[in-house]
Amino acid sequence: MRGLAAVFLSIALLQTPGGARSAEIVVFSDGPLRPAMEKLAARFQAASGVAMRIVFDTAPGLSGRLARGEKPGVLITLEKEIEELHHNGRITDVARGVASIKLGLATRLGVQAASITDLESFKQLLLQADSIIYNSLASGRAFADQIRKAGLENEVRGKVVVVPGANHLDELKKRSGRDVASGQLTQLITDATIRFLGALPPQAQSPTVYAAGTMRGGASPAEASAFLGFLATPEAAAVLEAAGAK
Repeated sequence: MRGLAAVFLSIALLQTPGGARSAEIVVFSDGPLRPAMEKLAARFQAASGVAMRIVFDTAPGLSGRLARGEKPGVLITLEKEIEELHHNGRITDVARGVASIKLGLATRLGVQAASITDLESFKQLLLQADSIIYNSLASGRAFADQIRKAGLENEVRGKVVVVPGANHLDELKKRSGRDVASGQLTQLITDATIRFLGALPPQAQSPTVYAAGTMRGGASPAEASAFLGFLATPEAAAVLEAAGAK
């Protein structure tokens, strides 16, 4: 992987003789990466002088934007989506495994619930919950798979609440019982209005893996390529890890 200095050197070589930059990189990013991507974009912009604009959406929402003809410089989404676009020639360069986000559980502030320490405590949380909330997206489907693998599908079926889109934490906050919600760690650990109960144990864990790619025909391709290189640096990895995305 290239170091941060090398990435910014590549940007410096693109500078006009007067030193001005008019380029802008448009980045489409899956929503759970927001805490890290906002910091990374700000750091890249400050060091390179290249303007950054990030559009956050769900993975299906990003796919819809592409289908409508929107074209970012860099796309960051589920790795399988990036691979398919690369295979079809719509993505030129790929940075695989730029982020990996584990699943966790949360409840409302003030609710008495034990933290997750192992597989048994995870099972007990689900069995004792009044409702189990998760979304209809890839992370929610992954959590549903873990319920099945834990052998609890039939026991908790009546209290499962699947929320369309990414509003599952809002649904949690509306309730008044002993409710829990599954989510990705980047969302759970940064929301001060809920109580984080811990990451799922290794036996019930299903991380969501993300990749990034430069879009064919996107604006500012050289700058977009430099940002892709930045995402592969140890410096970027440290920011992602701090946000719960590694």
